[in-house]
Amino acid sequence: MKKKYKLQNKKRFIIAICIILSVIISTTLLVTRRPEGKTDETYKEIIIYPGDTLWDIAVEHFDGSTDVRKVIYDIKKLNEMSSSELSIGQIVKLPNQ
Repeated sequence: MKKKYKLQNKKRFIIAICIILSVIISTTLLVTRRPEGKTDETYKEIIIYPGDTLWDIAVEHFDGSTDVRKVIYDIKKLNEMSSSELSIGQIVKLPNQ
């Protein structure tokens, strides 16, 4: 003969189920989602010499399949630059392709 279970308190049962589901969902999201500000991306560093421009650097260090303007945008974003001005001796990070 099977033993039958009877809920004593439906409200407490529903709350317990919701807590268990929320813990499972939040744990899954934390494990599978990478924080937006942090990446495992590596980059290459170059030193700026007289006459260097972001355009020249983008053309020299990246293949022709990528739009030069996008490469310049990515370089500026990676280096937190507000303008395209470069200083001699400045170290600039270049994103990997």
